[in-house]
Amino acid sequence: LLTNAADWFIKRYGKLVGIYLGNYPAVVVYDYEIARDLFNQDIAAGRPDSFVYRYRMLGDKLGLLFNDGESWKNQRRFILKTLKDFGFGKKSLEGVLVEEADKIGDFFREKNGKPILVQNLFNVAILNVLWVIVANHRYDLSDPKAQHLV
Repeated sequence: LLTNAADWFIKRYGKLVGIYLGNYPAVVVYDYEIARDLFNQDIAAGRPDSFVYRYRMLGDKLGLLFNDGESWKNQRRFILKTLKDFGFGKKSLEGVLVEEADKIGDFFREKNGKPILVQNLFNVAILNVLWVIVANHRYDLSDPKAQHLV
């Protein structure tokens, strides 16, 4: 259904469409090459300045998601360097993710089709990936201590 709407937009307006989301102008890009070229330009690298964003960030543009400009570049550089120090983007991280995915699969198979509450299960799995990277330790998915942490 969503791809049908995208196809309709592309046929009618092209791969670069200007729309309004409420009172805010927005641009929808339906082409990877156009998006890459667009986002490599500083003019397209900002965040909207609206009440919602200012309220969310205590009146300022903070963090990585709601920030732009030089501050965003510094934040991004720091985060990427720090994550790289912990193995982000390396093959070793892939092994940790695959192992945790296998543990989730084993957990579901052990339940043998019985209903289970998965409220914190995936949060524990995410915690395990991070914890293995930082401290080389993981919690059992059903460990009450881990459930309490998340």
